Amino acid sequence: MRSVLLSPADHPCDDAAVAALFTALGAAEAERSAGEWQLLDTPDLRLWKRDLLLVRRPHGLFLHRRAHLAEDDAIASLEARRMPPRLLAGWPAGELRQALRPLVKVRALLPLVKLGLVSWQARAGGVQAGVNLPAGEQPGRAWATIDAPPRRERERLAAVAALTALGWSEVGEEPVAVLADEAAAARQVREPEFPEPRQAAGEALRSALLATLDLLPTLEDGISRDIDSEFLHQHRVLLRRMRSLTRALRSVVDETSAELVLAVLAESARRTNRLRDLDVWLQEREAMERALPPGLRAGLEPLFAAVAAERADERRAVAAWLKDRARWDRLAALRLLLAGDVGRGDDHDRPLAALAAQRTWKAWRTVAKAVNGLDEDAPAEAIHEVRILCKRLRYLLDACGHLTAPADQDDLRRQLRSAQEQLGDYNDAAVQQDFLIPRATAPGTPPEIAATAGALAGMLEHRRRGALPGLLAALSDLAAPLTRTRYRRLFRQAGDDG
Repeated sequence: MRSVLLSPADHPCDDAAVAALFTALGAAEAERSAGEWQLLDTPDLRLWKRDLLLVRRPHGLFLHRRAHLAEDDAIASLEARRMPPRLLAGWPAGELRQALRPLVKVRALLPLVKLGLVSWQARAGGVQAGVNLPAGEQPGRAWATIDAPPRRERERLAAVAALTALGWSEVGEEPVAVLADEAAAARQVREPEFPEPRQAAGEALRSALLATLDLLPTLEDGISRDIDSEFLHQHRVLLRRMRSLTRALRSVVDETSAELVLAVLAESARRTNRLRDLDVWLQEREAMERALPPGLRAGLEPLFAAVAAERADERRAVAAWLKDRARWDRLAALRLLLAGDVGRGDDHDRPLAALAAQRTWKAWRTVAKAVNGLDEDAPAEAIHEVRILCKRLRYLLDACGHLTAPADQDDLRRQLRSAQEQLGDYNDAAVQQDFLIPRATAPGTPPEIAATAGALAGMLEHRRRGALPGLLAALSDLAAPLTRTRYRRLFRQAGDDG
């Protein structure tokens, strides 16, 4: 059995307090050690989202369930005095790499929390007691762990009582897990949310755009240093959401301001399109290799080597663009406009929830009209356009659904997400085909590359055609009369002729 206790908030623990603590527990001597712990995770927090914590201790790495952080309770471990490369592909083979690979894939593993610790361990009456102090110039709150086998439960409870008498309080979770939660909450890049339904729509949009500009530097640093492709992905999603919301709510500001906002946000999307496509392509390598017959894999290595080289050139170009003085001047001008007196549009003072509901109803009708024109002979461009319209509807639900339809928001997003996932898979296959076909047909292409690229293009065409009936069914559900009735009931505003 184990108990975890925190030292009193108003009496931070130090070495003298630890000595007194072990005396109170009846321990004759305590063993002292010092070192640094790190909690590692991917930029998109794949481990933390699954209640897993990857802990680097001085002598190795240990993967834990968040409720079981004792070293002996590790799911998998790796002895390592030095930190392995940030990409799992460079880690030595073993149980830890095998346990992480299905989750981490091509994501980087980066420090989420760094924690200097001074620790003491002692035994007293069959009870194992440990105390951990945050290292640093200022004393901080410590935590103690009291462990004992079931037959020593009475002694364990006595030790807990002794600490409680000294002002310590028992907690339900390991403090390291709590620190991971706090760090994860700070690390996540969240799209700006609108907190107040009656807030003037113009002020709400202005505040959200300023918050977006504040989030960009961290993401752009990750892109420039090529830490992980997730930084570019989050950067693009964040800007795309705000561009979509600005378009949906553009009547809250004057036309000149709306055009400036949309132009600055659109520039980032255009400039990073190619790099994102190359990132997605490289992430698909293992899946494509598995799908190809062995006799057609000869061209895979040189094909992906060419992609990697092109991606390296494109990343350098994007990094230079991110630091371009003219671009920063445009961002500064936009920030100055938003921080000042933005020109007011006709709907500036309208309550946000009412305007967002009206625009959500309009966005759904636009999607439904586009969907009703699709069939199995629809060109890829028409399906791509529906994908864009679905994104715009989704961004409105994400940002404003908690104000406009709080009881239905999650269900509406689930329905939309189902269609979006299939649209995304279809679009990715089309983009990859566009990439492969010139390489398969260009004069002078080495035969093994042409054979591999042609086989992959054919495989993707088969995948697209096979996915189309299910995609059309999901879109039909989204545009069905019952769905129309639901959106109309939730979002249609008085005076709308829809």
